[in-house]
Amino acid sequence: MGKEILRDQLRELVAYGKANDVRLVDDIAKIPAASYTDPALFEAEKQKVFRRLPLMLAPSCEIPQPGMYKAMTVADVPVLITRKKDGSVGAFLNSCTHRGNPVATDTGLEAQKASRFVCSYHGWTFTNEGKLMGVGYAQDFGTVDKAENCLKAFPVLERAGLIWVILDPESTLSIEAYLCGYDAVLETFGFADWHLFESRQLPGPNWKVAYDGYLDFYHLPVLHKDMLGARINGWPRRPRPSRSPIALTLLI
Repeated sequence: MGKEILRDQLRELVAYGKANDVRLVDDIAKIPAASYTDPALFEAEKQKVFRRLPLMLAPSCEIPQPGMYKAMTVADVPVLITRKKDGSVGAFLNSCTHRGNPVATDTGLEAQKASRFVCSYHGWTFTNEGKLMGVGYAQDFGTVDKAENCLKAFPVLERAGLIWVILDPESTLSIEAYLCGYDAVLETFGFADWHLFESRQLPGPNWKVAYDGYLDFYHLPVLHKDMLGARINGWPRRPRPSRSPIALTLLI
C-alpha cells in the first residue's frame, strides 16, 4: 500500500509540472507572530500535542542491540528508551520511583549499553525492562514492594524501523491506530536496514517555524534561486482550489 500512495503523489506532482502549474489555496492564511513567541501557548502545545500524541523519538538503528539505551528530554519530560533482552523496545520515565532522580544519563550522544540502571541518589537499581531489582541499604527503607515501584512505562511501538512513544503513562491511545497505515508508507524507505553514522543535537526555533517553512514554497525561487532558478515552471500561477492545500503563512 505504501508504494502505491507514493506513486500516486509523484504522478500528481509530475502532472502539475507538465501543466506549468502549482497547487494553491483560495486565500492567504494570516498567522499572528505571537503564535510562535507566546510562552503560555508553547506550554499548552507541549501538554496537548507533544505529551498526548505519539512522537518518533529514535530510529531503530540507534539502539540495534539488546541492552542498548537512549536517554533524552522531550517536552520537559525525561525519557529512557531501551532495547530489552528479547529484542523488543521499552520506553520509560527516566526518573527513580523513590525520589525522582534520573537513573540514566542524557549524554546527547549515541546510545549506550547497560543491563541495569542505578539511581545515583540512593542506589535503587532497575533492569533495562524497567523492573525494580534491588534497593541499596534496604534496611533504611523498610518494606518496599518492588512490583509497585517499577519505572513508569510509556506506550511504545516500533514500526518501519522507527520507535514511537507517547509521553503519558496513562494514555490509552493506540499508536498503531494513530498511524492508520502510514507506517506502511514509511516501510518504503527501508529505515529498518539503516545504520547510524552520527548523532547531533541542533538548537532550533519554535517547532511551527520549521513546520511552516516546509509548507511555504514561495521562498524557493528566492532562497534557492542558484539551485532551482529564479522562476520555477512559471511560478506563481493563478490560485486554484485543492483538496489538500498548501498553507501560506504571513506573520503580522
